[in-house]
Amino acid sequence: MQVISLGLGRRGAHWVGWAQEAGAEIVAVVDRHAPTLNEVGARLGFEESVRFTELADAVQSTGCRVVIACAPNHVHEAILSECVELGCHVLIEKPFTEDLASARRLTERAKERGVCVAVAQQYRYGKAFERVSRAVQGELGALTGGLVEFYRWRPTERIKLPLLLNQGVHQLDCIRHVMGADPVSCRAEMWDPAWNGCDGPTVAEATFRFADGARFHYSGSYVAKGRVTNYNGLWRIEGERGQVTYDGASLVQVSVGDEVTEYHDEDPSSAYRQISLCRDFLQAVADGVEPPTSADDNLKTLAMVFMIEASARLRREVSLEELLSGDV
Repeated sequence: MQVISLGLGRRGAHWVGWAQEAGAEIVAVVDRHAPTLNEVGARLGFEESVRFTELADAVQSTGCRVVIACAPNHVHEAILSECVELGCHVLIEKPFTEDLASARRLTERAKERGVCVAVAQQYRYGKAFERVSRAVQGELGALTGGLVEFYRWRPTERIKLPLLLNQGVHQLDCIRHVMGADPVSCRAEMWDPAWNGCDGPTVAEATFRFADGARFHYSGSYVAKGRVTNYNGLWRIEGERGQVTYDGASLVQVSVGDEVTEYHDEDPSSAYRQISLCRDFLQAVADGVEPPTSADDNLKTLAMVFMIEASARLRREVSLEELLSGDV
């Protein structure tokens, strides 16, 4: 399938390779910063004739209407709006957008235009999470609850909700994925430590309640000192028959009764997740179906981010229903 790659920053350049590994033919590259466009475009082997500073020009020149976009968070809404109005199917880096209202609007507009919008929530594609999902949705029985901890030192500037929209959104998406359900409510706090000079809030503690009564707690920090977790986070989930733990790097342990089984992710650092996600997106476009990380699906992940924000702001429990309806 022919694809236009939008954004040639460090990560955008990686997406060119991942898309090609997934079977895409990159027919044009786009970046509004001409020096980056020409330097990176040439390094990646793209002739000047297929380098563009405007997406509309690339679409008109190639006739291609499939886009993979990688750009700073604050321009996602504008990129998605342009793609949808041009009739382009698009896979965009997380977060979907920086607010839930624009994400809802773009989802509805994409449906009207008949285009596919997917969000790069590739963490759920990790093979370790596949094993965690099987345990949670089968071996553990009725769930008691779970905990994911994420601690890194990531100084940030001029980024909205830096912890949650930059990183927490991945772990929250994985919570939905392994639980096979969406939370019904959330009670949370967010803050910035007084000694921290980063943009905030950089610390969050949140407990999500699910319809079956299970609770799942997210504990995250972007200003952690000392030992830190893997970017996947550190996981523990309890059920009536046992527990599953994941160290975030390579080891999953499932304990049921006296039996403990281990699963080792042989290559957790590979590009397997991005390539698999991209392949699913391209296949969904070809088949005219919704990809696993479609706009519709990702609204619920983004909603978890803003359930935390709303609960912390209002200092009360916030339901998924009132958030999606725009009541908070």
